[in-house]
Amino acid sequence: MSAMPAQAVTCVVEGSKFTFQTEGYGPIFGHGTQAGADRAYDLLQKELGDLAGFAKPTIFYVKAGRQIVSGECAGEKCAAEEMQAGWKRCSEGAKTTDDICLPLAVVYQNKLYCLLQPPPPFEEGKPFVPYTPPFNR
Repeated sequence: MSAMPAQAVTCVVEGSKFTFQTEGYGPIFGHGTQAGADRAYDLLQKELGDLAGFAKPTIFYVKAGRQIVSGECAGEKCAAEEMQAGWKRCSEGAKTTDDICLPLAVVYQNKLYCLLQPPPPFEEGKPFVPYTPPFNR
């Protein structure tokens, strides 16, 4: 069985369509910079492979902008507490804010959900343009 080409993957970005969480809408994290998020998603893209290969919902975090850390959820969906506990474990030992982990994405039922969506730089007189992950460009 060959892996799905990473270029074929797109991600769900609207929080109201995040169906991977047991309660409420999935969170969107507006942290970091767009360039940093692009680097993180590029790292993730190299690791993903075929989304059908994930038997359980899997959460991905980016640590210090350079390392992808993942964890499976225990049930059919992810509980908010699981996501927070994974985030805390991933961030342990961070010495600066640049070293912490940020929630990046979730794979659930053969779909990728992009959680990290940093705000665009403010430009006076220009309309707000939401961040678009590289998967969707």
